[in-house]
Amino acid sequence: VIGSSNYLGTLSTVLGTTPTGEQVVIPCGKCAVVETTDGSTKSLPDGINVEGMLHFPSTANLTLETTHIVIQGILQMDPPDAALRNKVRVRMVGSEDHILYPHTENESV
Repeated sequence: VIGSSNYLGTLSTVLGTTPTGEQVVIPCGKCAVVETTDGSTKSLPDGINVEGMLHFPSTANLTLETTHIVIQGILQMDPPDAALRNKVRVRMVGSEDHILYPHTENESV
């Protein structure tokens, strides 16, 4: 459930506040919502680490291009709106290995 206290913002907002050269992090206890509906490509060249929640509502329509996706929290993908012909695509790019540093609550799992 997304409440005002745990809403981090849209994926675009999170991308805009992530320094160049760093992976995007959605912190534990926070939620980011994918707001892109125009079918464009969102590039995350340094990957994404979801410790909280990343929500793709049925209105999401985009290609997510990234080197890696780490889900330590929740990835919620609602079925795309078929009437609008929405699609969510994930394009993995690059060939480098990436090391997972687990969130402290996940270290002993």
